[in-house]
Amino acid sequence: DEVGLMEMGANQAILVRNSEAKRRLPIELRSGLVLTISESKGLEFDDVCLFDFFSDSPADKEWHVLTSLLPASAAASAEADARSCEF
Repeated sequence: DEVGLMEMGANQAILVRNSEAKRRLPIELRSGLVLTISESKGLEFDDVCLFDFFSDSPADKEWHVLTSLLPASAAASAEADARSCEF
């Protein structure tokens, strides 16, 4: 289609940290199966996208410590991967 997005299938899910993150989900991703971590407990999927998962994490400082140990190019790539969600 126009923006290059594929339709999501039954074995794909978008996981968000909480209901607030679910409300912030871009309109393009809302047609797929979107679950909070609690809602997804016990379920299995072939493909999972974590949407905006670390931005409001209570472990924010801990993640910055881990990413600071990565080489600059790997850290930039990890941040870019975290922002994108392609199926």
